[in-house]
Amino acid sequence: ITDETLAFAKIGSEYLSDSVPLNEITLIKKMNSSVRRQASRKTLNLSREQKDDDETELQSMCFEVCTDEDGFNAGKSYFLRADSVLASEAWIEDLNKYRDRAMKKLEPPVPGATETFKRCFRREYVRKWYSNDYSQFGIALLIVGSFLTNVMMAELLPEPGSEEEMVLENFDFVFVVAFTIELVVNIYSATWSQFKSDSWNWFDAVVVICSILGVVLPDVPGMSFLRMLRILRVVRLFRRLKSLRQILVALNACILPVINSFIFFLLATCVYSVLAVTLFGEDHPVYFGTFSHALFSMMQVCTGDGWAESIARPLFAVEGSNKTAVAFFFVSYMLVCGTVLLNIVVAVLLDEFITSLSNSKEAEAQAVKEVEINDCIKESFSLDPLLSSLAHFNTSQDLSARIHELYVMLDTDESEGLSYAELRVGLRRLKVQPPIYFSKEDFDSITDHGRFLDDQGEIGPDEFESIMKVQLKLYVQRHIATAMSFEEQNASLQSMLFVLKLITISIDDVNRKMVLTMEAVKAHTDGDGVPKIAPG
Repeated sequence: ITDETLAFAKIGSEYLSDSVPLNEITLIKKMNSSVRRQASRKTLNLSREQKDDDETELQSMCFEVCTDEDGFNAGKSYFLRADSVLASEAWIEDLNKYRDRAMKKLEPPVPGATETFKRCFRREYVRKWYSNDYSQFGIALLIVGSFLTNVMMAELLPEPGSEEEMVLENFDFVFVVAFTIELVVNIYSATWSQFKSDSWNWFDAVVVICSILGVVLPDVPGMSFLRMLRILRVVRLFRRLKSLRQILVALNACILPVINSFIFFLLATCVYSVLAVTLFGEDHPVYFGTFSHALFSMMQVCTGDGWAESIARPLFAVEGSNKTAVAFFFVSYMLVCGTVLLNIVVAVLLDEFITSLSNSKEAEAQAVKEVEINDCIKESFSLDPLLSSLAHFNTSQDLSARIHELYVMLDTDESEGLSYAELRVGLRRLKVQPPIYFSKEDFDSITDHGRFLDDQGEIGPDEFESIMKVQLKLYVQRHIATAMSFEEQNASLQSMLFVLKLITISIDDVNRKMVLTMEAVKAHTDGDGVPKIAPG
């Protein structure tokens, strides 16, 4: 017995055979030996040489531990026998004492004002409150309000010390306080590792710190620049709104491909800039006197902003200039860089942007689809979580070994038979997700309404293996049917799944005919396979 569990194990074994949470024990009582003989039992320090001569003494040495019907052991009763009457009474006394202690631990204390206050500031509660839709919507409204305040400041340009400036500064101060509180709540609701792993959190922290410095130190040189960063608060909307966040993610995915294509465009422009300094530097030093001037001028030509009148045509009026060469230089640049390379940059941007958005939507659709498939599979049969783990076998011998190992695990009393109660408790104790809740209807279904049961109504090892193989085949068929219902647009995959389904149905028909044939042969032969002879 521990503070929380009544555990069973074989003598000399390192592994637990079974366990009962103490808080789920509903009754501990003495019982007669006739009941003990008919039930599954665990033996505590039982001597094998002990005789069943003294029936009265045996009755005093036996007791029963009843568990909660809705608990971990699903109402299973444990029938135990101690070494002596005194040992039995000591076990009952200790079990009652430990059970009462475990029950008291589960009794929730009556929350007072202090406990209610503390509960409101628990990290889990704060995280739940901060993450809900209403809180995020309120933060989004604060961001929009802050942005509108900054826009009004830029539009009105109030005089220093005026009433308009005071009103707008007070609004801004309220927003700074609100965002500071929001940042503190965000840090508190998440662990430090979770907070620092999100780049959006770092952006929020930088914007809030700059806003605080702008309010606390308004007269320090350079604070006007930090105060100008307040306008960046509106960027935080990208984090709150899903559609804007998708656009930002798509733009982020475009950065590297666009940079690569833009480098090619920039290299071509640099080549033309060097040629322009050589060809036109002396005649037009304002635009082409140095490489930097020429590069800026060629960028202006590329944009089409009055380049013909202000840059190209004055070169035609220079004495001794080759008008054909000048025209060829600027026309070729416009065709190569302004038309081809610049449009390649735009094309790469659009292609990557659309691809990223499509991938994002496909990922969301696939996630929704997987959830629907999982929900459909979960609703199919209670044993599916167990069958999914058995499906990863390599050979037929490996599958049989896995099923035998499972049977030994479920047969806790080693009686070479699994009753409904024993199977229900054992399946519920398996560490699978979701947990298995096995009903009497499920038991009748897998045993074919008693065909796989022995005279005691229990499942033997061979029958259990046959049952699990049949259920595994049905599990695969359910998966194929589910996949077919979700792959209607893929004609080739739909056809393959349909062929697989036909094959499994054909194999099932062959197996059913073989079973009927074997039963018919057995009905017309004796135990040694010799045909029966009708009397007379």
